[in-house]
Amino acid sequence: MTTDTEFFTALRAKATTASKAATPQLPTEDIGGGYVDSWHTGLEPNSVDLIENYRNLIYSCANLNAGAVAQTPLRLYVTTKEGERAPRVKTVGVSDSRTAYLKKVSPALGHKAIREVVSHPLLSLLESVSSVLDGFELIELTLLYQEIVGDAYWYLPRAKGGLTRGLPEAIWILPAHLVTINRNNSKEISSYTYKPGANVEITFKKEEILHFRYPSLLNPYGAGISPARASYTGTRLMDETRAYQYTLLANKAAPGTIVSPKESLGADESDRLEARLRRKLRRGGNGGLLVADHAVDIVPFAIPPRDMEMLAIHGMGRVDVANAFGIPMSLLDTKDVNRSNAEAGHYQHAKMAVAPRCIRTAQKLNQGFVQLYDPRLFLAFDNPVPSDVSLESQVRERNLRIGTTTRNEERAAMGFKPIDGGDVLLVPMGFTPLEQVLKEPDPTPELEPVAVPEEDSPGEDNEDG
Repeated sequence: MTTDTEFFTALRAKATTASKAATPQLPTEDIGGGYVDSWHTGLEPNSVDLIENYRNLIYSCANLNAGAVAQTPLRLYVTTKEGERAPRVKTVGVSDSRTAYLKKVSPALGHKAIREVVSHPLLSLLESVSSVLDGFELIELTLLYQEIVGDAYWYLPRAKGGLTRGLPEAIWILPAHLVTINRNNSKEISSYTYKPGANVEITFKKEEILHFRYPSLLNPYGAGISPARASYTGTRLMDETRAYQYTLLANKAAPGTIVSPKESLGADESDRLEARLRRKLRRGGNGGLLVADHAVDIVPFAIPPRDMEMLAIHGMGRVDVANAFGIPMSLLDTKDVNRSNAEAGHYQHAKMAVAPRCIRTAQKLNQGFVQLYDPRLFLAFDNPVPSDVSLESQVRERNLRIGTTTRNEERAAMGFKPIDGGDVLLVPMGFTPLEQVLKEPDPTPELEPVAVPEEDSPGEDNEDG
């Protein structure tokens, strides 16, 4: 496997060969800055801004995705080639349906035999992560940081002695907004710096950090980009409309009533009249009876109808944010939602949002974490996409009807034990066992002749006659 150092070295050599004066276009720094609008009035958010924006709809969307991945079982498997000795760990068999799914998401498994590992130090580490976090919180936080910041960082301190020397002895997740990527003169990632305080700075070697990220097209070799960043404009739109509506409700953006004196009252008198009106009409007194002792006109202040369009604009922002996170609106808004479209929303979310996140997370774990133990081991999440029970039943019935599979094969896919005679294929002729259809019929035995008694000829007289 080509390392990143070899790749960048070859890339620089190629650029130098092509043109001595040319400067190879390698990723330099994690790209940031700029503006989020065409008028250059809103600055692009940094990681701290995105963390502070972790509220309202962003909170709901990020937690839906993170929670869905964290609650999906993560299992450890081992592969063996034909004739290869299996590792000395406790394993159990894997069903055909799960094997097919594992080879679908990881075609490199090929024709290798797969068994599930049920007891291993790696599983113990993922279950009891550290003195603070457990396994569910670890996966949930890893996804949340990626949803909001675009990156997540695991610090993997290694054991320095004993049988586990060189292997991770704990997992500490670092706050992603406090981590920066350091590069060497060749612009390759050399280390990571963690700054938990103004005067505190900790540098970790590259191999000590497992870096999760959502891919960024601006710099695929650096920091990632999050759904929260991608939908930041929609978030600002919602924040502005929400603030505008709040000021209207709080009576700060526009007055509800204008009192116009018939004659000048002076500043002190007008202040006393305003205070008196507020005491009589605020809160529960709104709509009560007012008797003025001054010659004044009281005019209601009407809000222009166009201001109500702000609600529609707020809805547009919600859709933008939900689309960026891959969340169907039926999971965020219960209005006009029935069981049918609710189930469709759950299926869409699992297939389009949860499943890719599970695959990306598992592959990163296998690349920089599991391989430290044994190259034959790998982690994989269960399929988060719910099965269509009705469709599976129809497929199973069709397979049996046309003789594609046996009853025991279908029972194994359902998790049931085999039955006697269930390994025989059935054919459409009344579900007759195939061996009976192909069996030659027994020859028909020859019938022995039956003696027929003779009858008297007509017209002959009997002796007694």
